[in-house]
Amino acid sequence: MWGETRCNVTNTALVLQLWLMGSPRRDARMPPKWLPDWTDPAGYPVPAAPLHDWAWQFLRRNPEYQTDWDHAVTRHIRRDDGIDPIAWHHMRQLGRKYGVLLPVDPAANEGRPHFDAMCITIPRSSAAPPLHRANVQFDLRVPLELQWPLVKSHLENLRASRRIEVISTPRHHREKWRNYLRILDARCAGASHSEIAAVLFPELPNEYDDDYIGSRQVKNQRRAAERLRDGGYRGIFPAG
Repeated sequence: MWGETRCNVTNTALVLQLWLMGSPRRDARMPPKWLPDWTDPAGYPVPAAPLHDWAWQFLRRNPEYQTDWDHAVTRHIRRDDGIDPIAWHHMRQLGRKYGVLLPVDPAANEGRPHFDAMCITIPRSSAAPPLHRANVQFDLRVPLELQWPLVKSHLENLRASRRIEVISTPRHHREKWRNYLRILDARCAGASHSEIAAVLFPELPNEYDDDYIGSRQVKNQRRAAERLRDGGYRGIFPAG
């Protein structure tokens, strides 16, 4: 009786330990060659980096985005006789799917896409714009710097008359984003939660008697990182 009970408790503890520590990840995909060394923080953006840089870092790590780029774009663009005209159609479709004007190769370290939320909408018809948008005409013969103050004053008055509430800047945790990226890269490289905790949170205890606090921290931040990677990057910008 005691031996059976002790065995069940031991097995339960072992299952809990494996769940918290995280077994090495075995993805069907090989880790991208462009991923930085997750153990070196110097390979990642600083917290003060522009929001669009952070959004791109999360999007480029999205496995579906990587696959879509390979399947829908690469096969059309990388041709000896130039760019397949069909490629532009695929690129626009892919851009709409991920909220960018045109997609960028996830392996590109120097470039990044223009996110929809960063862009000014250019009206293509004479139809009235939505209430929260306004069309303004500029006289290209007049220096633009002389027109900016007038345009700003006009738009502020228009916003007040329409009672449009200003979108507040989303609350961000930039100080955690670097860790988020490192955790994503570490898991992609096959590191366990325990191994990640030893590097990122060496000050946290990570034994059974301590309830695996370090691995729990990694798991919590991993969930947040995956939310940003899998679409949450759109929320980095105010909605348009």
